[in-house]
Amino acid sequence: MRRWPSSDFAAMQALYAVEPWGANRDNAHAAMLAMIYASAHTPKGKRRPRMSDYMLTTKTTVDGGKKLTDLRNYLKSTVKKNV
Repeated sequence: MRRWPSSDFAAMQALYAVEPWGANRDNAHAAMLAMIYASAHTPKGKRRPRMSDYMLTTKTTVDGGKKLTDLRNYLKSTVKKNV
């Protein structure tokens, strides 16, 4: 990865933001299954659970929104420069 051009590294970060792999993806799959199971056992008239109710959140995932915004702004500025 150290030999990659910075544009490839930025592209991989953007791809990860859209289609994560590893522990974050596993977290999302587990939350989806828990939501489906809980929805099937939720009485009528009560609020259906959301995936976010079962997602494991840590300080880094909470700060991830700012990182994603920063990455988007960086990519927008890069595209404008190269066009």
